[in-house]
Amino acid sequence: MLIDHTHRSWIVGTFAVGMGAVTLYFVLDYFTPGGGLRGGDTVGLWYGVAGSALMVFAGLISALRRLPSWWFLGQRRVWLRGHVWLGLLSGVLILCHSHFRMGGPLEFLLMVVVFLVIGSGILGLLLQQFIPALIREQVESEAPLSQLDEILLRMRDQSDDLYSKAVGELADEVARLRVQGFYLETARPWLSEVLPVDSPIAHAPISREIFAQTAKIQGGPNLMAFLTRLEGYCNERRQLARQQQLHKILHTWLLIHVPLSVMLLILGIAHVITALYW
Repeated sequence: MLIDHTHRSWIVGTFAVGMGAVTLYFVLDYFTPGGGLRGGDTVGLWYGVAGSALMVFAGLISALRRLPSWWFLGQRRVWLRGHVWLGLLSGVLILCHSHFRMGGPLEFLLMVVVFLVIGSGILGLLLQQFIPALIREQVESEAPLSQLDEILLRMRDQSDDLYSKAVGELADEVARLRVQGFYLETARPWLSEVLPVDSPIAHAPISREIFAQTAKIQGGPNLMAFLTRLEGYCNERRQLARQQQLHKILHTWLLIHVPLSVMLLILGIAHVITALYW
């Protein structure tokens, strides 16, 4: 999600409601006798209910992805914006509910998880602002990652055809073995789904030097066509690997955010149950 001008009303609204909620809480706390407000008071409970409701709304985004695009559910981009800004607002309301204190062991753990969920969400939002731009800047041959296996298979098949033609016209046995060793041991493994971590082709300057040295082998036009196309495929594979790496960074935060969100839901239910009994 890109934070642009379309989020302006959400930002202003979230800031205004958050500041209003905190101001109202402090005013009511000041005029409440007996040491001020508590989480179990009527005002504190309403802050807790409102904050919990906003958290539940923010958590519904995962369920929304599994539902059809029914018109009465509204636009998904609106839900995404609500997930971000109402999720932040829920943290403010929960802080007011807790009277800005950590409380007992359960409440302490619950508040820590709240902060971690919000923090991991902010981290994910920041990554979404910068990683896509890095992909556009560093990856010229960007491709849908869902089609990566198919793309690599096509590269290998076409390279194999060109390789057969190039080797077939090489009369010199030494030259044939040299091309064969380079392709089968170095270049073709680089076009596989799992990259060899120690491949010299992983580094663009070294790869250029290797192809330049291989191109000095005396051969016919098929050899030059093969090496030219193969070098292009190897360069494209390097960019696809970079794209995979950046996509992994972009989505790794979800491995933290989603489990923490589930933990927050469980702890929130436990907090409500214990509050009703004690």
